[in-house]
Amino acid sequence: MISRCRGSEWILKLVIKVGRCVLETGPIATTLTVAVKELLTEGHRITVVHGGGTMACQNLSSSNGSNTDGKEDSSLNDYGHEAALKTMAEINRKFVATFAAAMIPAFGVCGGDGNIIHIRKFSRFPASEPIAEAVRVDPHWLNVISQNGGVPVLASVAVGYDRQFYRLYSDQLASGCAVGWDADALIFVTSQKGLLNSDESTVRWLEIDEADRMIRSRLLSQSMVAKLRACCDALRRGVRRARILPASEVDRIASFYFARIEAGTEIFVGPSSVDHFDYKRSLSD
Repeated sequence: MISRCRGSEWILKLVIKVGRCVLETGPIATTLTVAVKELLTEGHRITVVHGGGTMACQNLSSSNGSNTDGKEDSSLNDYGHEAALKTMAEINRKFVATFAAAMIPAFGVCGGDGNIIHIRKFSRFPASEPIAEAVRVDPHWLNVISQNGGVPVLASVAVGYDRQFYRLYSDQLASGCAVGWDADALIFVTSQKGLLNSDESTVRWLEIDEADRMIRSRLLSQSMVAKLRACCDALRRGVRRARILPASEVDRIASFYFARIEAGTEIFVGPSSVDHFDYKRSLSD
């Protein structure tokens, strides 16, 4: 059940995770800002999470083999990681500027700001992959910004207890953000159509237990596995809805809770799963 109400209207909290297709395609980013502005006008609250796009991944992969002692260095001493983090910051600034052009008061945030994101480092990791995960997201500053009509735009970067900056798994961060913020929905905007059947048609609904089985099957791409895991984790920890939405349908976000949406894949908790955890959720489509 949605707990926030303004008069006779529901106030929704949505976490939107945007992929490279949004960050690197101007028209899609513009369409997203239009949808977000409509939601804000209706009084809803939005948090946006993004990764680093193609450039950050290229910079990160350039760090392969850069250590002479044979060990993976997780700090900013590694040039590839440092370049990736700088690229991430630049992407954040440009994305915030896109919102500003639409007269949306967006605030670029990294996980080190206000101690929003608490992380756990990986002891070993491939140099081409992110190197930490978010274990807790403090919602205080997200609430302060969103309750005053702003949009937090979170880059997938955080500070560890060693005062070093680390890249994060952006899909996992989006899930943690939705949980910590007590969001009504977690939406992944991606270049993919959603989860596909063998005949290339889109899986419209996917029960959480079936999603778990598909993850274990190892038949899916790493990108889709990461999104399914993030959706399942969010649903199990109290988020009401989770959907993978193709970027071509990004304008549908404005009516996500109020109209039937045929595009993408919605992950849901079925009757067989309800017995395993406390679940509160309302569906309208």
